Amino acid sequence: MFVRSIKFKNILWFIMILSILFLMAGFVFYTNLEKKLYNDIDAFLMASAVSVADSIDTLWEDEQNKALERGYVIKINETIRKYFFKIIKSWVTKNWDENPNFLNIIVQIFDERGNQIISSTRVDGLMKLPDHTKESVLKKKNHFEDIDIEATQGKSLRVRVLSLPRISYDENANRISYVVRVAIPLRTLSFALTNIKLFLTVIFPIIIILISFIGLYLTKMTLDPVNKMMTSIKEITAYNLKMRIDIPESRDEMHKLAETFNDMLERLDNAFSSQQQLIEDLSHEIKTPLSVIKGQIEVAVRRERSTAEYKELLLSNVEEINRIIKLVENLLIISMFDSKTVDKHFKHIDLSELLNSMIYDIKILGEQRNIKIDYYPVKKVIINGDEVQLKSMFLNLFDNAMKYNIENGRVLVKVEKSADFVCVEITDTGKGIPDDELPYIFDRYYRAIKSKRE
Repeated sequence: MFVRSIKFKNILWFIMILSILFLMAGFVFYTNLEKKLYNDIDAFLMASAVSVADSIDTLWEDEQNKALERGYVIKINETIRKYFFKIIKSWVTKNWDENPNFLNIIVQIFDERGNQIISSTRVDGLMKLPDHTKESVLKKKNHFEDIDIEATQGKSLRVRVLSLPRISYDENANRISYVVRVAIPLRTLSFALTNIKLFLTVIFPIIIILISFIGLYLTKMTLDPVNKMMTSIKEITAYNLKMRIDIPESRDEMHKLAETFNDMLERLDNAFSSQQQLIEDLSHEIKTPLSVIKGQIEVAVRRERSTAEYKELLLSNVEEINRIIKLVENLLIISMFDSKTVDKHFKHIDLSELLNSMIYDIKILGEQRNIKIDYYPVKKVIINGDEVQLKSMFLNLFDNAMKYNIENGRVLVKVEKSADFVCVEITDTGKGIPDDELPYIFDRYYRAIKSKRE
């Protein structure tokens, strides 16, 4: 099923990881942008409020000096009311070329009790200082806040408001002289943030879908060689193990996978061939002694035989049975080594002493065929090994050297010792192993049941 395929799992994980990364990136981008826009607006409001306050302070100082010269006293509230719009008009005209936002700004002045002195625009939602704003101002702290006010056609408008307390430093030092309140609509900020939200909620999913299709295509392109391999593998059975899958030209993991699988097929083919050959040889080798035993028994039962004849018959049968037993034992040993169930008893062994004892017995067998044994021993070679298995191995090698040698031949046994290993070389003067069989001499079951070289 597609749902259980690697392709589907890769795409699913890809979409999940990509979505999480996009959400994280979008969240960070949105919050940073919102913070940056608010910082810019707050800086603009602060500069505007300070500029208005400086203009008022300058005008108040001039008016106060003129009043003192004339011998009367004026209040700052009266001065603000009298010259406020003139100050605002001059201030807006001066700053218009640098920042058009001054056209949208709302400027208000409140006294130290929070009562409005004058406002550049009458806005119902901004006529009074809220309690929390008044509390902050009385602590002589600047106060930023967002306020929703009623705009045209019953629609609400959000504005950013700064309340800046102006401190008087006369004989009644450190008291609030008046409060400058400036406000600016957040249309631009809302528009920008709305577009970002739209991008995050609409454009991002579209991008994820497009990238997912691209990922699906790339995954399909990557897995196409695997699918081709699977098609070829399905066609391979025990009857056509010589079939091989096509190796991609690219030197990537798929190339290595195809080579590895072909190597495995090669090993399987060799193993099946060896087993097939084993079955054929086993049936042939067992059939021969069984046929001999059967024939001898059939001949023996046709008439009465003497005790000597029966004895000779039984000895011949025993010889054939021993041959079968030896064959089965060899196969059993091979099977035990393959399954790693052979009990190994490793210990320190003097290899020279082991060979000396075996050479003595081999020389006796060699004398029967006039085969001379040349042995060049070395002094005391200690190795770590299983004495029984080593004897079996050397006995098999010596037996082959005798069995497949020529009359009046020779067997040369040399032992060479180095720092890391010991080399035992056994050479005979026989015809040797055919070149076409040399690659298979270490294959499992190869000639395990052969009684002689062909």
